Amino acid sequence: MSKQPKGYAHYCGIMDCHGLESLHEYDERDAFFKKLRADSNPHRQAIFFIANLSDDEFKEVGEYISKEDWEEACNYLKACNCKYHGPGKIDLIPNPELDPYRNGDITYA
Repeated sequence: MSKQPKGYAHYCGIMDCHGLESLHEYDERDAFFKKLRADSNPHRQAIFFIANLSDDEFKEVGEYISKEDWEEACNYLKACNCKYHGPGKIDLIPNPELDPYRNGDITYA
């Protein structure tokens, strides 16, 4: 990853139909496994992302995480400058209704 201006860092993680699933400081090996996980979960609209966040933006996401508000954390990150990769469609998430296992079994449309 490129060098960051002071007060910024690269983060990566996964978003899916339930919202933000994970967010960590970017590490190439970790990013590889997150991409693999996102690619393995198309049924939940999983998306791997890389975000260049300021310290304030990271703190804001952290507040949503501390409240376990995964959907709002996802919406906040979608408004930031992120790069996306994966089988999911960013405009469809978050939306828990898209999870085929939400009732404990597979639901078919």
